Amino acid sequence: MDATMKKNLEDAGINVDEALERLLGNERLMAKVLKKFPSNSVSYYTELQKDLEGGASDEETKKAIEFNCHSLKGVCLNLSITRLGNLFTEQLGMIRNGDLKGAGEFMERIAPEYEKVISAIESNCQ
Repeated sequence: MDATMKKNLEDAGINVDEALERLLGNERLMAKVLKKFPSNSVSYYTELQKDLEGGASDEETKKAIEFNCHSLKGVCLNLSITRLGNLFTEQLGMIRNGDLKGAGEFMERIAPEYEKVISAIESNCQ
C-alpha cells in the first residue's frame, strides 16, 4: 500500500494499521473487504435515516432503528472504520435511552463522515 492510499483512508477515519493487524497484514484482503462496505452498508444506512426522519412512532420501527444502528456500528468497528463506528456507538446510546429525536439530529454529524468513508474507499480500494 502506498503512502497516499494509507493517508487517504486514515483521513477518512479508517485505522489502517489496526485493519491490517486484524487481517494478518494482507493489504489485498483489506482492500477487498473495505470495497464491500459501501454496497453492504447502504441499506442499513438509508433505512436508519428514513426511520429516524419518520419519527418512529411504533415499536417495530424503533426496533429497526436500533438494529440498523447496531449493525452499522459493528461493521464499522470490525473493519476499523473507527471514527464512524464511534459515532454510531454514540447514536446507539441515544436510541437505547429513548432519545430518538436526538439520534435523528445526530445524523447531521454522521452523514458527512459516512460520505467521507464511502468516497475514500471508492477512490482508494480498487
